[in-house]
Amino acid sequence: MWPLRRTSRREYVRIGRISVERWAEEGAGLSLIGQQPVPTDVIDAPEGLAQAVAALYADKPRCKVTLLLESAWSPLLLADTGGVVWGDGPVSALVRHRLGLLYGSLDEDVAAWDIRVDHRAGDRYALGFGLSPRIKQGLLGAAQNAGLTLEAMVPAFLWGCQRLRPARRWTRQTGWWIWAEQDRMLVARIEAGRVVVLNPASPVHDTTASVEQQVRIEGARWGGDASREPVSVAAWSRLVELPPSTERLSWCSAIGEVSVEASSIGKPQVAKVSA
Repeated sequence: MWPLRRTSRREYVRIGRISVERWAEEGAGLSLIGQQPVPTDVIDAPEGLAQAVAALYADKPRCKVTLLLESAWSPLLLADTGGVVWGDGPVSALVRHRLGLLYGSLDEDVAAWDIRVDHRAGDRYALGFGLSPRIKQGLLGAAQNAGLTLEAMVPAFLWGCQRLRPARRWTRQTGWWIWAEQDRMLVARIEAGRVVVLNPASPVHDTTASVEQQVRIEGARWGGDASREPVSVAAWSRLVELPPSTERLSWCSAIGEVSVEASSIGKPQVAKVSA
């Protein structure tokens, strides 16, 4: 299922913390077809997501549909292996442990989650994603009831990296990649095409100056000099609606005319859509 192939018209459902949005391919871009608000208590009752998807798809489309899960529903983290944890099994166990420390509770057993990891032999850092079975099964059931042909469930962050390929514009494929979600921004430093720094819950910024300030903060936390490295910011808006780019910082549209070739950040597994 990865990378996505342009064999037919597709639709995408952006599942965020504030709303569920239905987007359809239109030329080389995407067009918003409809949206439904997410109830404020849906974290404790994820069936609200299923109801929103069902409301958006009363017309039973015949095209393939991909669900894009923002980090409110598929949380991500960057695990430091220390250069001593090797192999898919140990690295996945490390990611699951870290997710458990952050999200485990009496009501949520992370041991039952789907875990997806982007890591290559020799990498110090592993980019990990988790998906609760309650959310997965709820969305699968909603899709089935709506008669949708699901292609994949994909973390929105990785989908955006694949779609926009920010590292291809940078010297040595190194720079800062900022992905805007409905309730937060994800700030990552990419080095030689691999994520090495990650803030998965930065405040939302809508000006070039505030984004540059956030990058300076993340650079200080990282312990390096981020003042000269390129920055790419992706948002769910058309280019004409975004702030002007500068020599160092470029604003990108996640819904505009873009390439859908494979990302340099890797091709991690995505959650299978079979029940």
